[in-house]
Amino acid sequence: MNIANDFQIEDIVFLKHDIEHLPRMVVEIRIQKDCIIYEVQSGTDISSHHSFEMSKTKIVW
Repeated sequence: MNIANDFQIEDIVFLKHDIEHLPRMVVEIRIQKDCIIYEVQSGTDISSHHSFEMSKTKIVW
């Protein structure tokens, strides 16, 4: 099985909706029936997101 995911484990990403622009590391990739969910960590905070919520480049508003 080949899965085309946008991010890899240990990639540093930024959430597009994060006002603080904190870097986060991809720590888990979950394959579900209709989507791929990425679990990302910043310090002790862990959250789950879709790829369209994330970017490899820092977003400056």
